[in-house]
Amino acid sequence: MTIRKDFLHEAKWIVESIREQDKALQQEEERLREQLNEIEGKRSNFAQVDARFNSYPLVKTEDPCPRCWLFDGVASKSRPAGHDENDNDVFRCSHCDYEITVKV
Repeated sequence: MTIRKDFLHEAKWIVESIREQDKALQQEEERLREQLNEIEGKRSNFAQVDARFNSYPLVKTEDPCPRCWLFDGVASKSRPAGHDENDNDVFRCSHCDYEITVKV
């Protein structure tokens, strides 16, 4: 009779172990679904890059940040931010801080 109890005890331990593994896998699956949703959102946004590039709004007085425009469709202002070591003009986006160097 003791062998049967020992086997039953071992079986219960295995069931508990499987349940813990299943719970961990469910959590991992949820995390991966969230990542997949984020990736799909980014890819959907990227699908619009050609249309955004073709409509890039170059205005003579205020050139918008190309990064903000292409990634988000936002015409953030790029402002003069000084010069680099070669005395080229540097512009910085007021929204994302992306820097653009313009050779003079």
